[in-house]
Amino acid sequence: MQPYVMVVRTDGELSPYVRGYLSMDKNVDQRKPRKFYLPAEVPALGLSPVEELEDYIVASGLPSGSRLFSAPKGATGWHYTPYRGHGRAFKRAYARTFPEAADGHLYGSGSARKSLGQWLWPWGWSHRMISDVGGWYTPKVAMDLYFATHRATVLRALAQLGAEGPAVTAAHWD
Repeated sequence: MQPYVMVVRTDGELSPYVRGYLSMDKNVDQRKPRKFYLPAEVPALGLSPVEELEDYIVASGLPSGSRLFSAPKGATGWHYTPYRGHGRAFKRAYARTFPEAADGHLYGSGSARKSLGQWLWPWGWSHRMISDVGGWYTPKVAMDLYFATHRATVLRALAQLGAEGPAVTAAHWD
């Protein structure tokens, strides 16, 4: 299966949301691809992934089938091989955006992923679900090979980040 990203609008009360599939990234390859889901809104972070993705595609004029997941190579095009400079690029972008900031060394390409786990854990989401959603390796027992966190659980967990009071119940645990 080829990598993709799309907006899903036909999945009942979960819609709209962003769904994607990657087969080449850190901790990801053809043998171990990753699916991801982003809800329409993540109020606690002030994010609107569906709107932001659609606005980006319209503004940049990306045609269908283009290299949305490729890193830009300045004015010379796109990287067509795995990009290994995301951490450096992130730090440079942060420094350009916040030139007076003295905390740039604290951030990197994994900051958002690490924060995700730190935000989900105190709200009662299970270790297994957090590691599945974040793509972290955890020692597994044989039955874990048959389980994946359902898209509805991922979407609800992300949409509820920072809600008033713990929004997670035992019914949400995987």
